[in-house]
Amino acid sequence: LFGAINNKTDHIYFMSRDGLLLRQVFEQWKSPFIKRYFDFFDQSDLFLSRAASCWLALNFRGEWLTQAVGFAFWLCHGTATVRQISDLFGIEEVPLELGNTLFSSSTDTARVVRAYETAQLDDKIRHSLMEKRRLAEEYLSEAKLFSARHVTLCDIGYSGTVARDLNSFFLQESVRPEAPRPPKVELELLSTNSNYNSNAALAQPYVRFGGTS
Repeated sequence: LFGAINNKTDHIYFMSRDGLLLRQVFEQWKSPFIKRYFDFFDQSDLFLSRAASCWLALNFRGEWLTQAVGFAFWLCHGTATVRQISDLFGIEEVPLELGNTLFSSSTDTARVVRAYETAQLDDKIRHSLMEKRRLAEEYLSEAKLFSARHVTLCDIGYSGTVARDLNSFFLQESVRPEAPRPPKVELELLSTNSNYNSNAALAQPYVRFGGTS
C-alpha cells in the first residue's frame, strides 16, 4: 500500500488466486491508516492465471509452435500427453501417431511439434491461440487496464510470470495502429521465488518489479 501511494497508482489489481487474500486482509484490518488510504485507489480483482497469460507471450513471428508446445509442457510441469497439450491449445484433434504416451519437454518437444505439423494441425492451433489472445485483450479492456495511467498488480508468493507475459503482449501488439495503449505497471509481491530475477529482466519497458527486502 505504501508503494502504491508513493508511485501515485491509479488502480490496484489483486491477482487471483492468492492476491485476493490481500484484498480481504485490507478490507478486514481495523487500521486507521488502511481505512484512510485503501479506498483512495480504484481497485479490482484480476482473474488472469499463467494458463491464460502464457499465450499472450507467444511470438507468432518465430518458431511459435515450438514455443506453444513448450508452454503446454510448462503448464503440465514438464510431462504431458498430446491429449493434454491439445486441450491446452483449445482444439479437439490430436496427432494420432503419438497415442497416449506421456512425453517429456526435455527430450520430446521437437517430436511433438513435428507430429502436429505432420497432422496439419498448426493452422487450427494458431487460430485457437489467437482467439485466446483476443479474449484476454477483451477481458483486460473490460477490467479497465488500458484506461488507467499507472496500475499496481498485487500478489503473494509469485514470480511475476503474468506481468512478464503482459509486457510481451504489449510489445508485440504495439505495432498495430489500433492497439490499446498500455499503462505503466508496477508488480508488488508479498513474497517471491527464484524466478524473480529472470522475469524482471524480461519485463521492460512497461512493467517494473518492486524491490525486495
